[in-house]
Amino acid sequence: MESSLSPDDVITHILLGDRKEDPDILPDIFWDAPATVNWFSEQGYTLYKRLFMYGIYREWTVPSLPFDDVLESNYPYAGHDTTGFYDNPQPLRTSDLTGKLAYAQDFELRHVAIKAIFIDSEEHRILRYLHAQGLDTLQENCILPVLDILPYRRNLSFVVMPRWGESLQPPESFTTLEILDIIQSMLKGLTFLHRHNIVHHVSMDMLFKRTSAETIAGHQNGKHAHELLQRRRKFFIYHRREACREARPG
Repeated sequence: MESSLSPDDVITHILLGDRKEDPDILPDIFWDAPATVNWFSEQGYTLYKRLFMYGIYREWTVPSLPFDDVLESNYPYAGHDTTGFYDNPQPLRTSDLTGKLAYAQDFELRHVAIKAIFIDSEEHRILRYLHAQGLDTLQENCILPVLDILPYRRNLSFVVMPRWGESLQPPESFTTLEILDIIQSMLKGLTFLHRHNIVHHVSMDMLFKRTSAETIAGHQNGKHAHELLQRRRKFFIYHRREACREARPG
């Protein structure tokens, strides 16, 4: 049975949070609609195609255009390696359960993430501000740039950023120095955002929880590395409290 809602109705209801109450609000009605696919193509982006497995279309999408098996990261774009320990017949596949996101390739075949937002939202104002910043400034402060903001109908727009998301074949493990570098980069990014009164709502304690004995096994001074990580964790907690205090209006 076909939905009574138009594709534009569907994406609007998803952003309003109506999806749980209405089973007809299915993201693929918008993202897979020929009109949607053609519109993004006219903007220079080829949306990923939905994966067909075991006789049905899945929640996963995969690149529609060719891509390299191995690609070195080059800011602001992520690298990937589909030849390693992953045995995945659909490399670079991804999914989004919120319905607000889709993935695509630009005219240079680079992978991007696209998010639907309301034009009159605070999120749009923040992303528009980041879009106006120079690439060198964002790179120095470890912030991914907003590549494009595409105005759409019905008070909607689509924000385009480099894809650094779901299942992009990350390394199997990190060395201690790499972890410390990641922590430092996150702190720089948070500092930049808080300095401009932008609050990031996602907790990053997960990074520290994943720092296990296995991660630094084989390190020449594993005990010292753990002590370093604990000190960095304490600094991060202190920094977060101080930054949030400074970011309060007034």
